[in-house]
Amino acid sequence: MSELRKGLEFYADNLFLDDGTPKMLNDRIYPIDIHSCAQAIITFCELADFEPKYLNMAKKVARWTISNMQDNKGYFYYRIYKNGKKDKTAYIRWGQAWMLRAISYLA
Repeated sequence: MSELRKGLEFYADNLFLDDGTPKMLNDRIYPIDIHSCAQAIITFCELADFEPKYLNMAKKVARWTISNMQDNKGYFYYRIYKNGKKDKTAYIRWGQAWMLRAISYLA
C-alpha cells in the first residue's frame, strides 16, 4: 500500500494546480485535455476510501472542469491550449463519455 500512497501523492502534488487545474505533465500545464480532467475525478473518487482527502480533490477538479471546459449547452470542450484557445469539439468517446462517467461518481 505504501507504493500506492506514494504514487497517489505524487499525482496529486505534481499534476494539479491549487485550484484543481490538471496539468499535462509535472513540469507543463498545457494543453489541458478533457480526458485528463475526467480521469482525475475518477481516480480520486475510486481511491477516496483508501485516502478520504482525495474526494475533496475530485470535487475541486470537477468544479474547475465545469467552470472552464463545459459549454453552456452542456457538453465539454476537448482541450485548452497555452494561448487560451479552446478546442470546443465535443468528442463523444474521448470526452463526453468519460466526463459522464466521472461526474456520476460525484452524484
